[in-house]
Amino acid sequence: MTTQVTFTMQIKTSNDAYQDQNHRAEMSRILQLMIERLEEGEEGHFTLYDTNGNRVGDAVFEVWEV
Repeated sequence: MTTQVTFTMQIKTSNDAYQDQNHRAEMSRILQLMIERLEEGEEGHFTLYDTNGNRVGDAVFEVWEV
């Protein structure tokens, strides 16, 4: 058997959390949270939120045997 892995992520940066000069830190924060979840072994669909609690995107991590 072969293991197939797909990972997709989309983040929209049109809200207030990205409008100041700290937009790189906000992106980094979201990416780091996603890394932590993957390191913990989580799979599936993830809803991504900015520091203001607004939904800013989605990520999907899938692993299956073929």
